[in-house]
Amino acid sequence: MRKRNRGDITADAFQKAFIALHGELLQNPSFTVLEVDNAAVFTAIPLIELHNINTSDALMLVQYIRHLSGQTDARGVLVASDARLLRAAAQEGLGTLDPEKISVADLTTFLASL
Repeated sequence: MRKRNRGDITADAFQKAFIALHGELLQNPSFTVLEVDNAAVFTAIPLIELHNINTSDALMLVQYIRHLSGQTDARGVLVASDARLLRAAAQEGLGTLDPEKISVADLTTFLASL
């Protein structure tokens, strides 16, 4: 959305990417939607001030941490292009990846390291 709003990509390219995302993720039966409950909201509140992040980012961070804590092989990576969210995730001990700042060659190496 950010790139479309800045004019970095055309509306047509954005629409095609959005449709692909919908098909690859939202219609994929193995895609998991993490629901936010009251406990997540209360857990997120201190993260807002601690990391200087907005409420939605704090909730995402809490949900991702909770999701990984329930996994037996918790080698997850938070993928985002928001620098504050990535910084907060790294400070919380999570792996991070900014897709706007990695080349395809480096991405292959990065994924192989997981």
